[in-house]
Amino acid sequence: MNRRLSILVVALWLAGCAAVGPNYKLPPQAVVNAPAASGAFVSAKAVTAPDAPPDHWWKLFNDPVLDRLVESAIAANTDLRVADANLERAHALLDEARGGL
Repeated sequence: MNRRLSILVVALWLAGCAAVGPNYKLPPQAVVNAPAASGAFVSAKAVTAPDAPPDHWWKLFNDPVLDRLVESAIAANTDLRVADANLERAHALLDEARGGL
């Protein structure tokens, strides 16, 4: 029963990929017919490239808990080696805590 249902779903999914046909006509309300569609080309990079976040981006959330966490992290991690060691220590503590379960 389950196999028949799977075959039916795949068949219907593939049927959705069928060609439109030789007598297809573009509807008049199609977006490609809109005046804005024939404007100048804008590169995707210009549209999707966001501005750099501000230095204190976490303050945008107006969350005092997040502010304390970030300030604590900045104070505790003075350089990348210390940050990496702290991360490994946190993973070890987490593994130890999970081991007790």
